[in-house]
Amino acid sequence: MKGIGKSHIGKVRKKNEDAYSYSNGKPCYYIVADGMGGHKAGSTASHYAVEALTDHLEKYLAEDLSVREVEGILYQGMTTANKTLFDMSLEDEDYNGMGTTLTACIPVKDEKQVIIGHIGDSRAYLYDGTELQQLTKDHSLVEEMVRKGEITEEEALVHPKRNIITRALGTAEENQYDIFSVSFSFREDHRLILCTDGLTNYVSQEEIGRFLREEKDPETLAEELVKLANERGGQDNITVLVFHGEVRGDESDDR
Repeated sequence: MKGIGKSHIGKVRKKNEDAYSYSNGKPCYYIVADGMGGHKAGSTASHYAVEALTDHLEKYLAEDLSVREVEGILYQGMTTANKTLFDMSLEDEDYNGMGTTLTACIPVKDEKQVIIGHIGDSRAYLYDGTELQQLTKDHSLVEEMVRKGEITEEEALVHPKRNIITRALGTAEENQYDIFSVSFSFREDHRLILCTDGLTNYVSQEEIGRFLREEKDPETLAEELVKLANERGGQDNITVLVFHGEVRGDESDDR
């Protein structure tokens, strides 16, 4: 796979509390995070979480690993990142209560799977050339209200408490993450999208899908989505990562 990442401070915030990391090579991985906990702690949380997970993946990922092995490596990497943040919050009062969302994707080419690790409300989407599917479920108050039937999905988009998340990396000594795999054929017209809520609070899934159908270049797509979120207020930091499969002859290539 090949990809591109774009991050923007938005129009209101004084600091970008989003962070991301990705590698199109060996190993291959994609990570996005959205920090919380105030002006100083938010950017610290996302930065150190992404750094800790990146270091872990660079150390342990290899091409010949099975889906189950990659899931284990990703789980341990998120646990390491969680401990890093939690220990920092205990050692420095400025970091007390800090945390971050984090969503990571790791392609496993031979088994045609993508392993996903997720906590918070940053999202992963898969576009199959026709339809856009949300792969992750938000760990948020409004998502719980939707699941319980208390509000509709449409009401959730404008709910005043839509930014309250129920799980975040670094907020507890032990944490829960969603670790799972999805089928991914690595076709040239497929796209994998990772983004923070600075995008999804302003641009609907239907609109993202329409952009994907109209724009084939990943870099232009990421730029246009960030631009649209800013045009609609830009009250949060915005980060978008777009990745696509490559085709060489009859074989697909994710590197």
